[in-house]
Amino acid sequence: MDCEMTWQDWVREALCYDVEQFTMEDIESGLAAGEYQLWTDENAAMVTSGVRLQSGGVGVQVLAAGGAHEQLMGLLDRVEGEARKAGCEILTTVGRIGWIKDAKIRNWVHVASVYVKRLEH
Repeated sequence: MDCEMTWQDWVREALCYDVEQFTMEDIESGLAAGEYQLWTDENAAMVTSGVRLQSGGVGVQVLAAGGAHEQLMGLLDRVEGEARKAGCEILTTVGRIGWIKDAKIRNWVHVASVYVKRLEH
């Protein structure tokens, strides 16, 4: 049985770790509206968003990323290259603790850890 995964599968998997609780509907809506960008490879997917910085500049935030490690790192390199070409000043993301090693290799700086407590109403 061939069980090919789609970009939605990779992103849905990544959303399990999302601190903002995006849904697939949020992601698909943002993509349709042109607010988010989708980056895909054979076994990985990444969704990004442009962000306005307080300084007036522009940055890129990785909203969700999932899939095969090497291909995911390749997507991250593509995003960085395109962000540089577009004049972006910064790349940001919130990721699992396991990203620290890859972040360091790619010259990202760990500036904070994010802790979340969901409050039920």
